[in-house]
Amino acid sequence: MTFAWSAGVGPAAYQLWLGTTGVGSQNLYNSGSTTATSETVNGLPTDGVTLFARLWSLMNGTWQSIDYLYTEAGTPVPAALTSPTPGSTLPGSSVTFTWTAGTGPTAYQLWLGTTGIGSSNLYNSGSTTATSASVTGLPAYGQTVYATLGALIGGVWQYAYYTYTEAGTPVPAALTSPTPGSVLPGSSVTFTWSGLTGPPAYELWLGTTGVGSLNLYDSGITPATSETVTVPTNGVTLFARLYSRINGTWQLIDYLYTESGTFAPAALTSPQPASTLTGSSVTFTWTGGSGPAAYQLWLGTTGVGSQNLYDSGATTATSETVTVPANGVTVFARLYQLINGTWQSGDYTYTEAGAFAPAALTSPTPGSTLTGSSATFTWTGGSGPAAYQLWLGTTRVGSQDLYDSGSTTATSEIVTVPTNGVTVFARLWSEIDGSWRSTDYLYTEAGTPAPPALTSPTPGSALTGSSVTFTWTGGSGPAAYELWLGTTRVGSQNLYDSGATKATTVTVSDLPTNGVTVYARLWWEIDAVWKSADYTYTAQ
Repeated sequence: MTFAWSAGVGPAAYQLWLGTTGVGSQNLYNSGSTTATSETVNGLPTDGVTLFARLWSLMNGTWQSIDYLYTEAGTPVPAALTSPTPGSTLPGSSVTFTWTAGTGPTAYQLWLGTTGIGSSNLYNSGSTTATSASVTGLPAYGQTVYATLGALIGGVWQYAYYTYTEAGTPVPAALTSPTPGSVLPGSSVTFTWSGLTGPPAYELWLGTTGVGSLNLYDSGITPATSETVTVPTNGVTLFARLYSRINGTWQLIDYLYTESGTFAPAALTSPQPASTLTGSSVTFTWTGGSGPAAYQLWLGTTGVGSQNLYDSGATTATSETVTVPANGVTVFARLYQLINGTWQSGDYTYTEAGAFAPAALTSPTPGSTLTGSSATFTWTGGSGPAAYQLWLGTTRVGSQDLYDSGSTTATSEIVTVPTNGVTVFARLWSEIDGSWRSTDYLYTEAGTPAPPALTSPTPGSALTGSSVTFTWTGGSGPAAYELWLGTTRVGSQNLYDSGATKATTVTVSDLPTNGVTVYARLWWEIDAVWKSADYTYTAQ
């Protein structure tokens, strides 16, 4: 290729550099100082890579340069590892790695490692123009070997990644002393494990809160095969976990031991269980026991095991200062302790200071007539209730056909009620000491009650067949209806009895068709009292 350039104005000499390893490189050609304005260069590669050209001009005794880029003819081909076969198992600890030269690379690098892709903890060839490297001292642990082959193309390193498997078989470390499953000899224990082939690093965890816990000890990553540890002597289970790092991955084995000593549970001691608390600020104290790794205190008023007053959460402390109400109700205390990774509990009771008082409805005024279809029922919180419930009904004391608030901590409820002028039975519940207690109240709906009336068939008319649909008005206020039909006397029901119903129509079959008188009685329930009206028809 002939490279030609303009002479410029002023240059006394020129130089042409050509290279492939980066801007300003000259590994392919250096013309040296010349007064010519062209150079014919032979033997240029045809690898398809970038060719860096630098043209120098000697101006006033100083060399100045301009850089240019070209692309060689041909196509670049990166290097590739060929031996040993990628993915294969290495034959031993001494291995010769060989790769193709490719087309375009000007240098190579080989890395070998076991800690992940691109690692080089086993070997790093550095930049080389060779196409093979003999590596000795490779481990024979059966681990994965990550190989990285770098090729310098156009001044840029390009990498290809491969994996091999070391000769040998990986075996994780195993605890040997103390004997797994045994009782530890005391508070100072040396844990020893086999340092078998494979693991270049270990980690030992010891704990009492469950499998894999490390509340007692964590060795951190270590190449050692033993650790001397101070452990408690509470007679509880000790969970040991030994990690081995194999092929860059941590593998683990779990073991169980029993601490020396004798286990003893924690117990609440102050205030005296079953006593009455002295005020609203109380410090609950318990023995630490021998063996518990953590504690938790619950306090509540809604039943054994409740925690509506307090939950300490897991703690290693042996006392908690708590603010409790002074309503005179029972306080249920539950003390948990974490033993051998499992939470165990003991229950206690106390009585709050003060005296309890149930909630009471205050608005609307009990016994009054409601002012419309929307009413806000409000009650005092009382002293001691943990929850409330409001029932409203029209069928009897304690009925809830109009409304049931469900359990709530609110002290008021907005309710939509009918305006039929009938009695509303209100029942307010208070939950005290885990038991529901109630108080009953009466109100009168707005409006005026009106009885229902049979409308079809027309009273006094002749029935049209043996199957007849009887219909009546709903009236204003009735909570239920009942229809009787009979032929023996007024109020008889030998033909039909609908039973209590909220419907305002019934279809009756098998009626007589012999022209006899049919006596109909329509019942309705208002204010929990049944009233009736009588009608007559003539059978077909």
